[in-house]
Amino acid sequence: MRAGESLKRNQLRHHAVLSRTSATICSPASRQTDSAPSAPELLRGVTQPSAVTVCLPTTDVQRCAYARRPHRTGHREVHRDPSVPQAEKGLEASFDEVANPSECSQTVSTALLHIGVPRTGTTSFQQWIYEHRSMLKASRGITLHDSFIPHARKAQMHPELLLLSQRPEHDCVSKQKIENWETEAWQRGAREHVAAAVKSDAETMMFTHEGLFLLRQPDEVERLASLLAPREIRVAVCLREPQSFLRSYQAQMRRNEIPLSADPTSSLYMEDDSWLVDWAELLRVWRSVLGESNVVAIDYEQAMLEFGSTTQPVLEAFGINTDGFPAMNTLHSNRSRTGVLDRLAKRVIRRVRRYFL
Repeated sequence: MRAGESLKRNQLRHHAVLSRTSATICSPASRQTDSAPSAPELLRGVTQPSAVTVCLPTTDVQRCAYARRPHRTGHREVHRDPSVPQAEKGLEASFDEVANPSECSQTVSTALLHIGVPRTGTTSFQQWIYEHRSMLKASRGITLHDSFIPHARKAQMHPELLLLSQRPEHDCVSKQKIENWETEAWQRGAREHVAAAVKSDAETMMFTHEGLFLLRQPDEVERLASLLAPREIRVAVCLREPQSFLRSYQAQMRRNEIPLSADPTSSLYMEDDSWLVDWAELLRVWRSVLGESNVVAIDYEQAMLEFGSTTQPVLEAFGINTDGFPAMNTLHSNRSRTGVLDRLAKRVIRRVRRYFL
């Protein structure tokens, strides 16, 4: 009964936030003792009609982290609509809004960090950026990070970021699959690999791993930030309706033959009251460490309706101009396919990802 009531609250809060912002979804379950902010406290702004929107909460309404161009600077100023109340704490920008390049002054090195969540088109996104990595570097100055784990490189995943940041007592699938992750040699090698990438001459680097959505403690996000320091970190996360997410995630675990857990503190506990779908707490923790304007939430359902995938919304949430890019809605790696080669490719990808979720 308690789980059912929790699910009902999740759904009510989800629809309440979507109706206000069309950008972020929330739920109440959490491992944190602190109470998560309510939907109105979490998100404020004016919804842009007829466009998928991303929520850009800021302390200064004149500044936002989103623009349709390569992210080369810190905060950008955008032209304001006089009809938007200036007392509001947040600001929303549609995918048609472009920052004024003349207002961008300070150049900084940047780490673009995609943290999932699972079952929101993460595999398609990772495959797309891997297949077009040369184009991203040549035309947008974006360098993709090569994973410390060789078999994860083609899948364009970076599980080492999760394993180096998550508390040792917290569980995840990667810890089950990578047996030596706790050894001093592995930890030292992974840290040195990430440090070399961060210190490289690449002005903008992109990292992605859906397992990073499991980081729900401030010290975990702080450890991740220290790995990527001194780069300025920009985070994009796709959030899905809680019940739909849990149903899809459970199905993925069963396909991968990963047993679920009855422990409410586990990342493999997927009942209706699971802390996994406490999107409000996820955003609160990440924004408390990295800054509100540096963590952008994208509505998965609306992105799928508008674009057919989350690849373009994620790229544009990072401030990447996608004009002229190849189609971004043709890769659906975890959907049913036809054809012998497609089925074989899907099987190989699934086998690789089974080890590095």
